[in-house]
Amino acid sequence: MNIRSSFIPHNFRNKYLKNVGTYIAGSSTIIEGSSTGSKIDVIDNLETSSKEKALSANMGRVLNEKKIEDGGTVSNLTIENLSATTFTSNSSNITSLSASTIESNKLISDAITSNTITSSRLTSDTVATDRITSKVYQSGLKGFSIDSAGNAEFGNISVRGEFNANSINYNKITSTNGEVWITDSAQIISIDDSIKEVVVTDNVFRVDDILLCQVFNGSSVKRCEIKITALVSTTTESATYQYTNISNSDKLSAGDTLVRVSNNNNTDRNQYMKLSPYHGAIIDVINSNDVVTRLGCLSGISDASFGVLSGYGLYSDNTYLKGNFATSSTQFNADGSGFIANKAIQFDKNGNVTFSNNVKLNWQTDINNAVDNATNDINNKIDSTTDSINNKIDNTTGSINDRIDNLEETSNNKFENLELSATTVSSAVTECNNNYDILSNKVGNKLTYIDSTGIYTGTLAANQIVAGQINSNLINADEILSNGEMWALKKDGSGYLSNKKIEWDAEGNLTLQFGTRKKFEQYSIDDYDFENSFKVDLENGLNFIFTKNKDNDPRTIIIPCSEDYIGLEVEMIFDTNPGNIRVQCTNNYALMCNGHDVRYISVAHSPRRLKLVARKYHFSSKGLCSWWIDNMGEYKLSSDETFAYTF
Repeated sequence: MNIRSSFIPHNFRNKYLKNVGTYIAGSSTIIEGSSTGSKIDVIDNLETSSKEKALSANMGRVLNEKKIEDGGTVSNLTIENLSATTFTSNSSNITSLSASTIESNKLISDAITSNTITSSRLTSDTVATDRITSKVYQSGLKGFSIDSAGNAEFGNISVRGEFNANSINYNKITSTNGEVWITDSAQIISIDDSIKEVVVTDNVFRVDDILLCQVFNGSSVKRCEIKITALVSTTTESATYQYTNISNSDKLSAGDTLVRVSNNNNTDRNQYMKLSPYHGAIIDVINSNDVVTRLGCLSGISDASFGVLSGYGLYSDNTYLKGNFATSSTQFNADGSGFIANKAIQFDKNGNVTFSNNVKLNWQTDINNAVDNATNDINNKIDSTTDSINNKIDNTTGSINDRIDNLEETSNNKFENLELSATTVSSAVTECNNNYDILSNKVGNKLTYIDSTGIYTGTLAANQIVAGQINSNLINADEILSNGEMWALKKDGSGYLSNKKIEWDAEGNLTLQFGTRKKFEQYSIDDYDFENSFKVDLENGLNFIFTKNKDNDPRTIIIPCSEDYIGLEVEMIFDTNPGNIRVQCTNNYALMCNGHDVRYISVAHSPRRLKLVARKYHFSSKGLCSWWIDNMGEYKLSSDETFAYTF
């Protein structure tokens, strides 16, 4: 096209027309292509642009409207290359995009390089980043993840072509109904209860193993127990055992599963594990029919030290933890540092302890004891001084009488002797008062405590501590009393004994390095009968072994039920020959079986264990307790609900 010089300003006001060539201004005549000067083409698109062409004012306006200011946002953008620190767009189509942070609802690009990309929809030939995840990702549960190491996790994968891998790990979720017991077990192939012989699928049982079978048929539970007495024969596919009946062996049949629960003579075969999804889901480690470790729901456990437990957690005789250990108010780090009492007391790995301003160590009991001892000491000295004064008075009186009776001495000598005697009395009184003042100064009336700024002793000075009563070597900055690693009583209530083999924290949780060992008192009840009962004395022990080696006559054992025994646990082991053993209380119906008041407990099998726990008697306030059967798995309630019995 031709340009009239009068139509284009001499100084270009449109920035898009700069540096497009030389323009010669003149009159308003038309400059032809062959005329002197430069020819400029004005265009309205970017596809044919060059340095000899100028954008039209209309195209300049369009580009100006599309211009992105620093930090600005556009609704739709199509661009070939873009590099920015932060890029935000509702919808963008970019050939190549590089930015530290990208946010877009819809982003289409051949190549994207960014540390952070947030987009509802992302389309790109190349994405360079360390990790890509869904907005919500939980390993093994939901979402997806791809990391820089090449690891990925998806819910499902569909492959249309080939799938190549060096190795494939096939993880299948399996399950089973009911509880799972991890112990020796075998399935019954055949059984003859008349000769007490059973054939099972595996040779896993040993002599004296106690085996349990429990089956629910839809309406009731079949529970059977036997004791292995001998291995008859074994093959690669079966084993034959002889057994004795403990309970309901006649109900065992082919197809039933037998599991080992204990062994009378081999302590290494008294353990097994139980996994149960019921009552909150638990994992139990059981030893000798007692739960020694539980992980999961703690409801259903009553402990003599902790009472009735609840919630989810860990219960165990001994617990060893590596690394950091923390509660809501306490933390112990692997390097030895940590804090207790909600950071009121903090300590580093070198043993340096920091107390907050509100920490105080009260010694009021020690002060009271010191005052009592000093008062007794003062009273003893006053009594001694008084006796001395009385003796001096008696001696003086006797001397006066002697002098009166003896007229051979002059009256001046008598008065001088009397004055000397009075001086002696005065000196004794003065000595008594001085002794009282000295002893009184050794004990003050202020509370002695330790806080974050130091030790405050009131009027009890260091030089007033009498050697032999308090040894300064036994007082540490962070403890009340200590003998190094042997024992310590700490000011937060925690401490340890026996070279840290017995420890407890400020909350009263006790840790025993070797657990607890019950002491059983053994008694023979041969010389007792049903009427002449054996009366249990709980003052000398709480654990008993009863033996009986003659006749098959019944025996009676009486246990007291005073409210003084509330909270105690009593365990009885019956190692007797045949013959019923009846356990009853001094008060009628003071025994509890599964929430029912019963008159007595009948033990008709041997060996047997009975564990009783004393609780408050609920009928009246007679000052009595009720004995609850704690090992209910070994006892049943009679049909008339008047007594409990073994089975």
